[in-house]
Amino acid sequence: MVGLDVTLKAMVDNDQLLKFSKINESGRMISSLIKHYNDHHVGGWPIHDLNTVAYLRHPEFYNGKNLWIDVVTSGPAIGETVADIRAAYHNGRTNAYVLDSIDLGSFLNWLTKEIQQIPR
Repeated sequence: MVGLDVTLKAMVDNDQLLKFSKINESGRMISSLIKHYNDHHVGGWPIHDLNTVAYLRHPEFYNGKNLWIDVVTSGPAIGETVADIRAAYHNGRTNAYVLDSIDLGSFLNWLTKEIQQIPR
Protein backbone atom coordinates (compact mmCIF):
# COMPACT_ATOMS: atom_id res chain seq x y z
CA MET A 1 0.00 0.00 0.00
CA VAL A 2 1.31 3.41 -0.94
CA GLY A 3 -0.42 5.77 1.47
CA LEU A 4 -0.18 9.42 2.29
CA ASP A 5 2.73 8.72 4.65
CA VAL A 6 4.83 8.22 1.53
CA THR A 7 3.14 10.34 -1.11
CA LEU A 8 3.29 13.45 1.08
CA LYS A 9 7.07 12.93 1.18
CA ALA A 10 7.24 12.62 -2.62
CA MET A 11 7.04 16.35 -3.23
CA VAL A 12 8.14 18.39 -6.18
CA ASP A 13 8.86 22.06 -5.61
CA ASN A 14 8.91 24.99 -8.02
CA ASP A 15 12.56 24.37 -8.90
CA GLN A 16 11.86 20.74 -9.82
CA LEU A 17 8.81 21.72 -11.89
CA LEU A 18 10.94 24.29 -13.72
CA LYS A 19 13.50 21.55 -14.48
CA PHE A 20 10.74 19.32 -15.84
CA SER A 21 9.37 22.12 -18.00
CA LYS A 22 12.80 22.77 -19.55
CA ILE A 23 13.23 19.15 -20.65
CA ASN A 24 10.64 19.02 -23.42
CA GLU A 25 7.00 19.67 -24.29
CA SER A 26 5.87 16.73 -22.14
CA GLY A 27 7.80 18.11 -19.18
CA ARG A 28 5.98 21.43 -19.60
CA MET A 29 2.64 19.62 -19.70
CA ILE A 30 3.48 17.53 -16.62
CA SER A 31 4.54 20.64 -14.69
CA SER A 32 1.36 22.40 -15.71
CA LEU A 33 -0.83 19.45 -14.69
CA ILE A 34 0.83 19.16 -11.29
CA LYS A 35 0.20 22.84 -10.60
CA HIS A 36 -3.33 22.72 -12.04
CA TYR A 37 -4.65 20.26 -9.48
CA ASN A 38 -3.78 22.75 -6.73
CA ASP A 39 -2.71 20.09 -4.22
CA HIS A 40 0.01 22.40 -2.93
CA HIS A 41 1.51 21.77 0.49
CA VAL A 42 4.26 23.56 2.40
CA GLY A 43 7.05 21.58 0.64
CA GLY A 44 5.52 21.65 -2.83
CA TRP A 45 3.16 19.36 -4.72
CA PRO A 46 2.89 15.69 -3.73
CA ILE A 47 3.07 13.09 -6.47
CA HIS A 48 0.47 10.57 -5.29
CA ASP A 49 -0.47 8.05 -7.97
CA LEU A 50 2.88 7.81 -9.71
CA ASN A 51 4.41 6.31 -6.57
CA THR A 52 2.55 3.06 -7.20
CA VAL A 53 4.13 2.78 -10.64
CA ALA A 54 7.52 3.81 -9.27
CA TYR A 55 7.31 1.16 -6.54
CA LEU A 56 6.52 -1.54 -9.10
CA ARG A 57 9.46 -0.43 -11.27
CA HIS A 58 11.90 0.45 -8.46
CA PRO A 59 11.01 -1.05 -5.08
CA GLU A 60 14.52 -0.11 -3.91
CA PHE A 61 13.35 3.52 -3.64
CA TYR A 62 11.03 2.55 -0.76
CA ASN A 63 10.96 0.96 2.67
CA GLY A 64 7.95 -0.55 4.33
CA LYS A 65 6.63 -3.27 6.58
CA ASN A 66 4.00 -5.95 6.66
CA LEU A 67 0.92 -4.84 8.60
CA TRP A 68 -2.71 -5.70 8.98
CA ILE A 69 -4.87 -3.11 7.21
CA ASP A 70 -8.61 -2.66 7.63
CA VAL A 71 -10.78 -0.35 5.56
CA VAL A 72 -13.56 1.54 7.31
CA THR A 73 -16.83 0.71 5.55
CA SER A 74 -19.32 2.91 7.38
CA GLY A 75 -19.61 6.12 9.35
CA PRO A 76 -17.83 9.43 8.89
CA ALA A 77 -14.44 7.77 8.26
CA ILE A 78 -15.72 5.56 5.42
CA GLY A 79 -12.91 4.60 3.04
CA GLU A 80 -10.15 5.31 5.55
CA THR A 81 -7.46 2.69 5.99
CA VAL A 82 -6.47 1.72 9.52
CA ALA A 83 -3.17 -0.05 10.17
CA ASP A 84 -2.50 -2.26 13.18
CA ILE A 85 0.95 -0.73 13.75
CA ARG A 86 1.36 -2.38 17.18
CA ALA A 87 0.37 -5.87 15.98
CA ALA A 88 -2.13 -5.81 18.83
CA TYR A 89 -4.94 -7.41 16.84
CA HIS A 90 -5.27 -10.22 14.29
CA ASN A 91 -2.85 -12.51 16.18
CA GLY A 92 0.21 -11.11 14.42
CA ARG A 93 -1.16 -11.78 10.94
CA THR A 94 -0.64 -9.23 8.17
CA ASN A 95 -2.48 -8.61 4.93
CA ALA A 96 -0.54 -5.79 3.27
CA TYR A 97 2.94 -4.48 2.67
CA VAL A 98 2.74 -0.81 3.66
CA LEU A 99 5.36 1.63 2.42
CA ASP A 100 6.54 4.13 5.01
CA SER A 101 9.49 5.95 3.43
CA ILE A 102 10.88 6.99 0.07
CA ASP A 103 14.30 7.91 -1.27
CA LEU A 104 13.10 11.17 -2.78
CA GLY A 105 16.32 11.87 -4.68
CA SER A 106 16.21 8.53 -6.45
CA PHE A 107 12.50 8.93 -7.20
CA LEU A 108 12.98 12.41 -8.71
CA ASN A 109 16.02 11.28 -10.72
CA TRP A 110 13.99 8.38 -12.12
CA LEU A 111 11.06 10.66 -12.94
CA THR A 112 13.34 13.17 -14.66
CA LYS A 113 14.91 10.41 -16.78
CA GLU A 114 11.48 9.11 -17.73
CA ILE A 115 10.41 12.58 -18.89
CA GLN A 116 13.66 12.90 -20.87
CA GLN A 117 12.83 9.72 -22.77
CA ILE A 118 9.52 11.08 -24.04
CA PRO A 119 10.06 12.13 -27.69
CA ARG A 120 8.27 15.48 -27.34
